[in-house]
Amino acid sequence: MTTTKPKIEKLTRILDQMLEQSKYALTEFKTKYENDPCHAFEWSTGAFEAAGRQFAAQQMHGWIENIKKNAPADATIIDEVVDGLLAEISQRVREGARSPRRSTSVQSNEMAVYKLAAFAEVLDRMGGRL
Repeated sequence: MTTTKPKIEKLTRILDQMLEQSKYALTEFKTKYENDPCHAFEWSTGAFEAAGRQFAAQQMHGWIENIKKNAPADATIIDEVVDGLLAEISQRVREGARSPRRSTSVQSNEMAVYKLAAFAEVLDRMGGRL
């Protein structure tokens, strides 16, 4: 039985990096908002992107914690579970691309795009394909 978990460790590192980058971007947006809210919202695309990345990373961290709690310690089995998770994410991204959000809220639609983009980024960085 192998105890190293290369895929789950790589995925965790990617998500940690995304969270750190998002935290920085959202803190920067908060500062700009406190100084000039109107100007901050006029240039808020980066905040939307950071919030979408933060959402995806936090959600996936929750899934990873679930995997760690429930999967056997065998790295091969954990890799298979991570592969299944990545396949599920790939399916979500494809569905989101085929049927984009069409809410009357422009901001809601924009956030949905950035969430999907963040999940696609994880797939790219894990070496996966859509």
